[in-house]
Amino acid sequence: MARGPAKYAYKLRRPSRKTLQQHRQQKLTAEEVKELARLMQTRFCWSTPTGSGKTAIAAGPHLWPTNEGKTTIMVCPLLALEEEMVETFKTEFGLTAIAVNGQNTLSQNRQIMQEILQGQYRIILISPEMLQSSTFKDRILCYG
Repeated sequence: MARGPAKYAYKLRRPSRKTLQQHRQQKLTAEEVKELARLMQTRFCWSTPTGSGKTAIAAGPHLWPTNEGKTTIMVCPLLALEEEMVETFKTEFGLTAIAVNGQNTLSQNRQIMQEILQGQYRIILISPEMLQSSTFKDRILCYG
């Protein structure tokens, strides 16, 4: 049996057309969410200065036709940069993007989460607080 990150790799691979609906219905378990969070912290942490091209790195995979319909969640600890980055994704890369943070009202965040579930955004910029909220975890990360 696979161990570590490989244990959950099957959920990250693009499923065949036949099983696409089955994969969309799968719900991540609490253990899987914890493991993915751990992996993100230990393996995928970038710390580079402003203007060094992090936005282009996040946008790049969306330019490949095989990644059509996929979504990237980007944690952005600076609320001041979120809206700027949303505009950059839209204007420079032609990607739909949204910021999810505590500055939105509860009803706005509910609407945004519904739009995310409908696949309206390719890039989600989220504050650390919102990423840890049970509402976001239950409705978006563990959607099933």
